[in-house]
Amino acid sequence: MKRTISIILALVLFAALFTACGKSGKTDGKTKTPVNLPASMEALKTAGVGDVIQFGRYPYEYWDNDTKETVQANELHWLVIDKTEDSVLLICKNGIVKPYHDTLANVTWETCTLRKWLNNDFLTTAFTAEEQAAIKTSTVTADKNEYFVVNPGNDTQDKVFVLSFKEAEKYFRNDEALRAQGITWTWTRTPGETNSKAVEIYSDGVVEKWGYDVNQDSIRCNPVIWVQIG
Repeated sequence: MKRTISIILALVLFAALFTACGKSGKTDGKTKTPVNLPASMEALKTAGVGDVIQFGRYPYEYWDNDTKETVQANELHWLVIDKTEDSVLLICKNGIVKPYHDTLANVTWETCTLRKWLNNDFLTTAFTAEEQAAIKTSTVTADKNEYFVVNPGNDTQDKVFVLSFKEAEKYFRNDEALRAQGITWTWTRTPGETNSKAVEIYSDGVVEKWGYDVNQDSIRCNPVIWVQIG
């Protein structure tokens, strides 16, 4: 009888110790840390590809076809173009006029001033500290221009970037889709026929493979970001 009681007590103590260890809060290193999104970004959790979300603020101008006037605005609107289990890929529908590079020179996405501006001035002005923390640092590939033998540079690590020629074709099925979303007269990060030119999406949605001079100051950029949502 005493032996039976001793065995029962030992089992009870073992169960108590096992339960305590299970509540220690330790993980195996594979468990994801939940992301607490700022209130301004909660809509991203339920947004699907094709939805438009207001997120961030930066001054820009656009032409109002109804009033036939140039309008000043600052609320940024983003189109969801891809979504994974824990992230969404957004492209800003509001183009901001900016040269690809400050001077006419041989550059790549890695070395251009547009990249520097997007990941510094634009990033810190458009988003709060909390919002910046949710924007992922992504590997941005140096995609080649398939029509010309031009050095595309090296892959980069960026929070903000612009689409490449290849990605524009991937996420938008044709010229009409780009035009319908207003993603026109805007830079891509793909070099043109030389490194002093960068491919741009023309006003009718056609991707212009020869490119424009990198210091052209009337072409817009439509920023792209990956945002962590889970």
